[in-house]
Amino acid sequence: MRPMFLWPVVAILITGCSLFKAKPQLSEHAKELPSWVYSPMDDCIEERELCASGEGKTQSQADANALKSLAAIFETKITASTTSVMTAQGIGAFAQAQESAAVSVRDEVQQTLEAAKIEKKFRYEKLNYSLAVLDKVKASQNLKASIDKVQDELAALWKRKDRTAWAQMWNLFHQREGLNDRYNILMGQRFAHQPSSKDLQDWFQSRVAETPMGLELLDLPEVYANALKSRLTNSGYRLFDVKSGARLKASWVAKKEHLNVEGFEKWFFILSLENISKAGAKVGGLSVQETATGRTREDCQMKVRETLLKNMESRLSELNLQD
Repeated sequence: MRPMFLWPVVAILITGCSLFKAKPQLSEHAKELPSWVYSPMDDCIEERELCASGEGKTQSQADANALKSLAAIFETKITASTTSVMTAQGIGAFAQAQESAAVSVRDEVQQTLEAAKIEKKFRYEKLNYSLAVLDKVKASQNLKASIDKVQDELAALWKRKDRTAWAQMWNLFHQREGLNDRYNILMGQRFAHQPSSKDLQDWFQSRVAETPMGLELLDLPEVYANALKSRLTNSGYRLFDVKSGARLKASWVAKKEHLNVEGFEKWFFILSLENISKAGAKVGGLSVQETATGRTREDCQMKVRETLLKNMESRLSELNLQD
């Protein structure tokens, strides 16, 4: 026979456990809903799937919210475990390249998440519930294809060692590493590629302001002239004004086009760059153009600025500048 004095002790221990145990935070309908509404991974194979649930007044809202929850979980895990070096040593164009890479990665991830499916649905008391499931293997295959594509482009530019393409390489590097982070979350491994962040930064720093370059500006608006000068200076060129001989010639053309709308104007803009040798031969060049409608020429010019500068930045390697 057990001593009776032990029972109060046992009772106290049991009570104490119940007092300190956190109560689950469930809605008033918890007993009526399937477990996956509150614990999505309970109905998933963790090694192969990533799951999330959502609710809404309509089924389409519930589906959309489940997919949003899935994306949020995916990004939260990335934020918590990312290993990519997302710090720019350059300024201006290089910081912009990093921001552009972040946008590209988000777009790629969004496409990957579009492969998710709504596996289960439930309706109770005028609310709909959905369970979204992402197949990790299929998603990782899509990410791997994107990583390979970016790496091939980066490797080609790295082989050429074109300083004017440094910002583009910085962009591609961050795209590659951002996608690599997400692949690592799904599959638990990363791909090792060259060049690394240190490779890019060491090479860039070793080439700063070492090559003189003549620059001729023809009717170029100040904002475009400043952007071009900044980009070339950041790429390691020392600029000086010239009108002849070996030089980079930048020209601007603005043409007003017919528009039969009172109070508005339509303008066509062309930004051209030519790399001219000492003998006067064209070594390389590029031309970007845009059309805009606005109240004035200045208004139209402002509307096309970002697009023209971005297109110019992405094609500077076509100038074949001396390295």
